[in-house]
Amino acid sequence: MKEIADFLGAHPPFSGLGAEELQQLAGVVDVAYHLAGDQVVAVGQPSLATALMVRVGKLEVLGPAGAVVDEVEPGDLLAEDTARADLPYPNAARAAEDTLVYLVPLPATLRGGRLAPVSGGGQLTRTERLFDAAQGRVTDSMHPLITHASSASIAEVARAMSEAHTSCSLITMPDGIGVVTDSDMRRRVATGEVPTSAPVGSVAAVPALTIDSGALLGDAYLAMVEAGIHHLVVVDPRGQPIGVTRVVDVASAELRDPIMVRGVVQRARDADELVAASALFTLSIVELVERGLPIDYVARLQSGLVDTILCRAVALVPAEESIRDAVWLLQGSMARREPLPGSDVDTALCWRDGDPAEHLAHASRVLRLVERTGLATCERGANADNSLFNRSDRDWRRAVAGWFEQEEEAGVLALASIIADNRAVCAGQVSPLAGVVTAAAGHERFMDVLARHTLSRHPPLGFVRDFVVQHSGEHRGHLDLKKGGLLPVTSMARWLALRAGDISGNSLERLDRGADAGLITAEQRDMLAGAYRVAMKVLATEQVRAIQAGRKPTGYLRPEQLDPLERRQLREAFRAIAAVQAELAAAAGMSRL
Repeated sequence: MKEIADFLGAHPPFSGLGAEELQQLAGVVDVAYHLAGDQVVAVGQPSLATALMVRVGKLEVLGPAGAVVDEVEPGDLLAEDTARADLPYPNAARAAEDTLVYLVPLPATLRGGRLAPVSGGGQLTRTERLFDAAQGRVTDSMHPLITHASSASIAEVARAMSEAHTSCSLITMPDGIGVVTDSDMRRRVATGEVPTSAPVGSVAAVPALTIDSGALLGDAYLAMVEAGIHHLVVVDPRGQPIGVTRVVDVASAELRDPIMVRGVVQRARDADELVAASALFTLSIVELVERGLPIDYVARLQSGLVDTILCRAVALVPAEESIRDAVWLLQGSMARREPLPGSDVDTALCWRDGDPAEHLAHASRVLRLVERTGLATCERGANADNSLFNRSDRDWRRAVAGWFEQEEEAGVLALASIIADNRAVCAGQVSPLAGVVTAAAGHERFMDVLARHTLSRHPPLGFVRDFVVQHSGEHRGHLDLKKGGLLPVTSMARWLALRAGDISGNSLERLDRGADAGLITAEQRDMLAGAYRVAMKVLATEQVRAIQAGRKPTGYLRPEQLDPLERRQLREAFRAIAAVQAELAAAAGMSRL
């Protein structure tokens, strides 16, 4: 909010307003994010006494013949006199590049005495509405589809899209469906890569990414952030395409919106540009937590941004082709797409050919660049520039096979984490450890030791006091919420995933599959999921406070910092975890736990 007020106050006509009025105005500013080529206003469109100010990017004002007659850059207003007089726009305008604009309801002092609302009325912000089931589903923002055969020419499809006022077309391919967007065609045709007479199938993205028609707007937004795309095909319960939704239709377009940050990162041309582009990463995550979005959604958005930064760093660090063929893996919470705002980035590398020393050296250069972007690598050494996590495909499989034979609990837990919590981060790559899951599920001794360790990770709930805190060291008097509140649930979810033979998804999705497979009851699933969300929310909020205060975020907090509601929720969450652990241990004959 302060950033919006400061920006408005630095530019006329808002620079003459007082601090209080600027703050009120910032509270009702809406935002819009337009992709390059999007129409922003049409001829005759009502201005509604709302100023349109460019924050990032550039708009082109078009004359009657479609020629560019003016440009609107950051800090400028589009047709200021028109908005002040509450008249329709006399000219059309389009985004010359990806552009973010502020839509500012003009106060009475700037528009002839009419009263403009300066109160949000307690309504949900646009971002919050994305994740509220009561506010609508993806079909609410869906546009009609136009469809073409893959053999149709690019020129034909472009003409049809223009006539239909749509930015994409579904393409029927011999082996499925694809999608082509106006930006796809502009990029490929404008560079001379393909002629307009070429078949549209040559520039279509295949397969088209889809989303179920019952999904929330937030689900669609997350899918587009994670995939780095701007269009999703909506399908009915039978899997048949029924429409298309765009990120510009569903996303909140704040300056630090993850989809915008991701786009800037993807366009970085060298290391310095990547560092600059990543500068808004932490602020973006902090802002999302402060808005009160569900923490599991924030975590997925955060992991999507980390994916993009890491992949871009890999692409920008020079290397031989054999080095580039290596598969980069994320580990731990980033792999599960459930990091906290202060989570570090655990990585591993798997390769087929090449000199181990060269792979280690390249990994080190990549991770040093990642650190320059502001992301923290693992302090415990779970990094791709450590030979323990940088191996050939054959060495990885040999090491895993050897680890199955040990019974030491710490080693078993580490192995389970490596097997279950890893994910290939760059597009088109597959984790070479995926095939080990079946072997793990069938290794009875391994699964037994893992179960005992998993069910013995009790939450820090005391008999006399609410919580058990650290008694010595730098965290004396602190509650280890990550170890005591999160790890018991994530460990159980991992154990269930390995037993079920499906390690995909985050901990909540793993709990769902465990219940579906009959490994836990629906009630136990709900208890664990609720406890997990409580612990995540409390810890994420505390980490955001630390970041804002310039402190290093950790998994610790002082119980006295908690308000009464947080204390009660955490206490009930710990009791729920302990109850499920006891039930599962008893069912498995582990009464001594």
